[in-house]
Amino acid sequence: MLKKTRCFLFCAAVALSADQAYAQHAKIDSLKRTLSSLISRPLSPSVDTATANALNDLSWEFRMQDDYAHAFEFAYKALFFSKNIRFRKAEGYAYHTMGLLLREQGNYPGALKNYFACLKIKEELNNKPQISNCNMEIAWVYRKEGDYKNALKFGETAWKVSDQINDKFDMANASMQIGAIYKDMGDYPKALASLNTSLKLEEEIGARLIGTHILIGEVYKLQGEYDKAKEFFYSSLKIAEGTEGVKSPSNGSIYYDLGEMSMKLHDLAAAEKYYKKGIALSNQLGLKESIKENYYGLAALDSIREDYRSAFENFKYYIAYKDSLLNEQNTKRITQVQMQYDFDKKQAADSTRNAEQMKQEQTRHDQEIAQQKTYTYGGMIGFALMLVIAVSSFRAYRQKQKANEIISEQKQLVEAKQKEILDSIYYAQRIQNNILPTKKYIDKHLRRFTRHA
Repeated sequence: MLKKTRCFLFCAAVALSADQAYAQHAKIDSLKRTLSSLISRPLSPSVDTATANALNDLSWEFRMQDDYAHAFEFAYKALFFSKNIRFRKAEGYAYHTMGLLLREQGNYPGALKNYFACLKIKEELNNKPQISNCNMEIAWVYRKEGDYKNALKFGETAWKVSDQINDKFDMANASMQIGAIYKDMGDYPKALASLNTSLKLEEEIGARLIGTHILIGEVYKLQGEYDKAKEFFYSSLKIAEGTEGVKSPSNGSIYYDLGEMSMKLHDLAAAEKYYKKGIALSNQLGLKESIKENYYGLAALDSIREDYRSAFENFKYYIAYKDSLLNEQNTKRITQVQMQYDFDKKQAADSTRNAEQMKQEQTRHDQEIAQQKTYTYGGMIGFALMLVIAVSSFRAYRQKQKANEIISEQKQLVEAKQKEILDSIYYAQRIQNNILPTKKYIDKHLRRFTRHA
């Protein structure tokens, strides 16, 4: 009851925190109302699990709004709450979200720590699709760190797990991840082999992954096969437009790749068209990285045309966006440091609480074991006493039985002797009766003797 009360109070604190953030966002506002509704309900396991899921959903929605501070805050609350109610599924989801947030902030060691915690839980739950997903996430981080040996190890594990459950979509994703690793290693034949496997699997399930086409284009670009590279960059553009619309965030970078390949193929007019499309779309979507890339492409293009004034203007825009991104990165690093500090602080507090809880549980466990031992030893002693009594009773019974047998034998012997004696007496009496005169005969002669006298 005490634990549930603590959970109840914790939910109330979460709801108050949610009231202060992003009330204008429909999804977040809906989740906030869900939490408030859960708090008003009677405590039960279903309410606890729903609360943990709502906290995880809030974290995800804040991440989608690029509000990493609140996303991390609710992910940690979801983790703490899930541990408290021992809801392993939600705990694994919280670890995954924190890993993703740290990865996106560039904190790869922190991301790996959370991904491995997530993987452990998914393995305990034997959730094969999520096991595959965690292995792919880990492979991605190792690839970014340049640890290609571990990247391949986890990428191949992801593929094998997906193959076990015949999940061809995840197999395609894993093949794409392995292809990216080989590309970064400079092993282009193996990269293309893995990426073509991904393409084949995509065809089998009727899906098209933008990443596979972009990566194949990048491999061909690195090999100097610009016409093939442009072909795959163009196909990736069409996939993005078909799945995400003309204003797909992916298109800004794809336009830059198409512009670069057009320049390599000496089609300067096409290159200019793609760069300008990239800038226009990226401006609409606020994609500063894509804007920066496309201005750089235009500056290079104007230099080839010897239009140095235009090249200088475009290069200035490139520098301006580069500086802006650098400032944002610095801000993100500061935010990341603060997030990491808060996370470490909360983890330390959580570890202290957990240590105290574990100590109390260990003490309680030891007491239960001691009590169980007492019961066990008492039972053993009682059983031993019962065994001694049973053995003694059995021995007494056997002795009594033997005594009764001896008495019975002696009784039979006495009876036999008695019969024998009586038979002898009766026999002697019959002989005596046959030899001696009868009483009547004696009385008769005694009376005669008396008369003569």
